[in-house]
Amino acid sequence: MTRFPEWAPTSLVSRRDQMLDSRALRQQMNDEMGELDDRGFCPHGIARQAKVDDKVFGALERLLASPDMEAAWKALGRPLESNDPFVRRNGMDVPWMLWFLVEKELESFYEQIDGANTAAVRRKNLKAAEGQAKKLLEVIGAAREVAVVARDVPARYLDRQNWQFREARGERIGWEETASPGVTRDADCAEFRCESWEDELEDERISRWSERALPRRLEFWASRAGEVSLQDHLQFFMEMIQVEAEREPRIKQPGRGEDALRPLLIKLLDWFMHKYFSQPLHDTVARIATAVLDLKTPLTRDDIRGYLATTRE
Repeated sequence: MTRFPEWAPTSLVSRRDQMLDSRALRQQMNDEMGELDDRGFCPHGIARQAKVDDKVFGALERLLASPDMEAAWKALGRPLESNDPFVRRNGMDVPWMLWFLVEKELESFYEQIDGANTAAVRRKNLKAAEGQAKKLLEVIGAAREVAVVARDVPARYLDRQNWQFREARGERIGWEETASPGVTRDADCAEFRCESWEDELEDERISRWSERALPRRLEFWASRAGEVSLQDHLQFFMEMIQVEAEREPRIKQPGRGEDALRPLLIKLLDWFMHKYFSQPLHDTVARIATAVLDLKTPLTRDDIRGYLATTRE
């Protein structure tokens, strides 16, 4: 069992243990589903996610063990003041909230940097994808037999995922389960229903989604998954592509590889310090960025000022 210094935040040590459990589960899923190609082409994208997880896990361990981080955590040693319901509900302290944001930034970066293109090529590819999706929608709409197949594609795909999951654990799938999409049957099953009509009426009076009973929320997702068609997916895909094509890429110089992460991370950390501490704390930002990025030469407060001056919009 790995031991960390006494100054290491306990909330992050716990998060590190959770990540270890997730890595073990991912390996188990990998073993059950067989060999994967380099792109991680499988229902859960396990192989690609494994590479991202390894990067993120290494960054967290450095935040817990790098000697310079003792001063950083000491500087951030105060209760987290926030009116955000998500923060309050999850009982986040400063280290947990900081890592929550850093973890998401790292995951986003490493998922995007793999095969990232220049802004011009990126926009060209997005527009080409939009055009092909539009053509496919036209083909589906022009032939009834094609539309019938397209209607059930999402639900049937979920069926296949369900069957693979169950068969990997030794269950045999009966022929009767192939007659109609399983997600539709599960949405209508008694387990999703409230115990009485009074309970159902009470649940309908609740306006906040998070306060609704879990079975009612699951019923919504299951019913919608059974109703959506391939055309719905394609139409929404086109809308997302249009928005993405007009958006300025976050990684402006993908050719720099992991070096492109440095300004993004520094900007995020600077935002965090201003939001929750109302001051820049450049020394602390430098220590955290050095640990996360695993830099041989530590960053200084002057380095941070320089990066922020060049990245301000």
